[in-house]
Amino acid sequence: MDFTARSTAPRRCQEVTAENHGRRKEKMPRYRRPGVKRTSTGSCGVRGYTLQGRNGRVNYVGVTNSPSCRAGEHKQDGKRGSMRVETQPMSRPAARKWEADRLAAYRRNHGGNNPRHNQTRSGGWNG
Repeated sequence: MDFTARSTAPRRCQEVTAENHGRRKEKMPRYRRPGVKRTSTGSCGVRGYTLQGRNGRVNYVGVTNSPSCRAGEHKQDGKRGSMRVETQPMSRPAARKWEADRLAAYRRNHGGNNPRHNQTRSGGWNG
């Protein structure tokens, strides 16, 4: 069978009733379905990432829920190099712990110094 061919099976037609007025039933978002709790991070989660310079050295360690947007923000700030997402999606508290642990490991291996663009010792932000 050719994978580009469309199925010839007939489509299911939706019966028009007084409740749906002929409209297709819209799916509820997963977090609004009965028995499913909404998480604090939504459906995507937060990922840990590093910015690496051309020489491969880590210049920044951070977390974000949108890596593509965050890469654009770093580019606007004038930070060069490549962004490498290092974790799977996780909760915000787990991501902050990952960031703090990653920065601590970096400091152990680099004489107590943070990466070039990190300002705080535990990650997060000032304020």
